[in-house]
Amino acid sequence: MIKNKKDKNEKNSEEKKEVEIKINGSGEEENTSPEQTSAETDKIKELEAQVQQLKDQYLRTAAEFENYKRRTDLEKAEFFAYAGERLLTDLLPVVDDFNRTMAAFEKSHDNEALKKGIDIVYAKFKTALEKQGLKEMD
Repeated sequence: MIKNKKDKNEKNSEEKKEVEIKINGSGEEENTSPEQTSAETDKIKELEAQVQQLKDQYLRTAAEFENYKRRTDLEKAEFFAYAGERLLTDLLPVVDDFNRTMAAFEKSHDNEALKKGIDIVYAKFKTALEKQGLKEMD
């Protein structure tokens, strides 16, 4: 039993003592000052900002690459779709010259004029093919 008030107060104070326990991941006691914590926090924020900037840059580069692929695919499709059109456009004057040469031959039957006309048309035909990138082989 408790004999006096003083003993009772001492017993209550022993029961009510607060215990402070520091918990660290490494199990070691850490001595950090507010300046160190602030510096670490600033460094973390700086690194997070840098990560965000690099992520944004990566996403923009990926989007630009996708746009580039789409654009080149479209250009290729247009090139092949209209490649024959350019060749035919270059060959139409040659066909017209052949028609005129044959019509002139029907009227006069001049062999020398026919040969001269065919030579001119042949030269135009070769020029049209060379314009498309074809070269004559021996």
